[in-house]
Parts: sequence; structure tokens; C-alpha cells
Amino acid sequence: NTDVFHSTYFNIPNAVRNHEIPCVLTHHDLIPIKFPQFYEYKKRIGFQRIIESISEKDVVVCSSSRTRTDLLDHCSWIRESNVLVAPLGVESSFSPVDDCAAGRQRLQDRYGIPKDTPYVLTLGTSEPRKNLTNSLVAFSRLSSRMEKRAITLVISGPSGWLNRETDELVEE
Repeated sequence: NTDVFHSTYFNIPNAVRNHEIPCVLTHHDLIPIKFPQFYEYKKRIGFQRIIESISEKDVVVCSSSRTRTDLLDHCSWIRESNVLVAPLGVESSFSPVDDCAAGRQRLQDRYGIPKDTPYVLTLGTSEPRKNLTNSLVAFSRLSSRMEKRAITLVISGPSGWLNRETDELVEE
């Protein structure tokens, strides 16, 4: 008695196809296909299965116009009229704060970020597709140009894969 099946990431299961249930798939990007060198083999194969599970009848909701274009370029069987763009929203808890200084102070205390120096914050998994290595090189150049003025780099995020070079740069 299912009216619609909505997949927010995974492929459309055969059990859903066998019952001819209308399907919607939310899609964020085609990076594993466009830049396979940034993904492990298993993840690329899993992503390809998601793409291959889309039928010409399905509706695909893309989080950006770029994703929509990439998807239509890569998947000739998908009807253009069935691919919609719905930008991601932001939860109301992520809104400007009334007392920004107090919030910044709490974060600096909690994570040991120096209080009277500017800092650069990078967020993301340490893996090739996030390009943290180039961020570290850029930060090094920036800090060397600032002469006597101190600047801090704050790195936040989980460790990923193929990140030995990045980890070595962080240690420097």
C-alpha cells in the first residue's frame, strides 16, 4: 500500500520496482563519476548502482542546477522533465546569533582556539576529494606573508582515506 518510494541516497530496490511503485530519488552530485580518483572502488561501484537504478519514469530531485545538468548529461535515459532542482534548506537553528562575541568566546574556549588572533577554519573529512592538502599549502603561504601578525589554522572533521600526505603537512 505504498504510494511513493523516496530514496534520499540509496538505489531503488528491486522489490519496489517489482510492485511498480512510483519512485523519487534525491541526488546531490555526480562527483564519484566525474572525479573517480577521489573515491574508493567500492564507493564508485555503489554510486554507479544508484545511477543505474534510476528509470525513465522516476522523478529525480537534485540539490543544484549543476547536479541536474551533470545527471542529464550522464544519463540519457532520464527524462529532462522528470529532473527537478530543490536547493537544500537550512534549519532555523542555523541563524544569526544575537551575541556573536559570546558564542565565539565559548567555541574558542571549548576548542583551544587563540582568542586574540585571527583564524582560518576548515571543515571536512580528510580525504582527496576535499583537497585539504591545497588548503594547507595556501594557509602556509598566507601565514608567511602576515609577517609578525599571528594567524591560526583550525582543522575540524574526521579522518578519511588516502590522507597520509595531508597528515604529514598538518604535522609540519
